[in-house]
Amino acid sequence: MPRLSRLLAAAARRIAANPTLQAKIAEVVENDIKPKAKEAWAKNKPKIEAKAAELNAKIREKATRENFDKLTAKVRDRMSERSKE
Repeated sequence: MPRLSRLLAAAARRIAANPTLQAKIAEVVENDIKPKAKEAWAKNKPKIEAKAAELNAKIREKATRENFDKLTAKVRDRMSERSKE
C-alpha cells in the first residue's frame, strides 16, 4: 500500500505542476460543475427552507424558553454554513 500511495502522490504532484491540465480543470469546473451545482441549489433551496421552518416550529413547541435562543441560533448557524457550501 505505501507504494501505491507514493505513486498516487507523485501523479498528483505532476498534475498540479502541469499548467495545461490546470487550465483544463478550471474550464471543466466553470463550464460543467458550477452550473450543475447552482441548478441543484436552486432546485433544492425551497425544500431546505421548508424543512428548516418545520424544524424551527418543532423546536418552538418542545424547547423551553431558556434553551430556545440557543437552539435557534445553532439551527441558524448550521443553515448559514450549509448555504455557503
